[in-house]
Amino acid sequence: MMNQPVFRMLKAFWSDNRGSITIEFVFWVPLLLFTALFIIGAFLAMSSRLQAMMNSSALHHVISAQEEISPEFLTDLSNLMNELGQDASGPTELRFSSIKFNGVDYEVHWTECFGDIIALTDADIPVEIMPQMSNQEHILLVESYVPYSPITTTFGLDDFVWSSVKFVKSRDVSKIDSDFEFNNPPSGTCTG
Repeated sequence: MMNQPVFRMLKAFWSDNRGSITIEFVFWVPLLLFTALFIIGAFLAMSSRLQAMMNSSALHHVISAQEEISPEFLTDLSNLMNELGQDASGPTELRFSSIKFNGVDYEVHWTECFGDIIALTDADIPVEIMPQMSNQEHILLVESYVPYSPITTTFGLDDFVWSSVKFVKSRDVSKIDSDFEFNNPPSGTCTG
């Protein structure tokens, strides 16, 4: 007979609808906000990546159409990349390197850097991704690094850098293998 009051109390508890929406609200709203924040963060990160890739491709096309490469021209390209990448978290870092294939090994002929980036050396040439080159051929290696800061670090994302590596093969070899006169380059000195 004592089970009757307990049974009635449980039945009354389960049939009482007061407060049920509050419980659902407390459970679902944070989950929905968390999901929305994740979607927005992912969209902004992918949008930033797409912008960095498009800027890098534009840089590649400008260089390939150029008749002469000079320190001033490369400085102008660096300024252009920073204008195009105004949505980035900081200035775009660039490294331009003329690489020559001597039939056996790759050699760095010259390097020009913009930003806090070290000069490319023969030991640092990314041999595994170099395109096929004929003996004594020169190629221009163009590297761009665009910083990105996510809107939140909730999902384990910290600041990172979108990087791009492109090669420019020129029809006019002289524009890549010419020696620069770097008496006082405006802002393109490499560190290291």
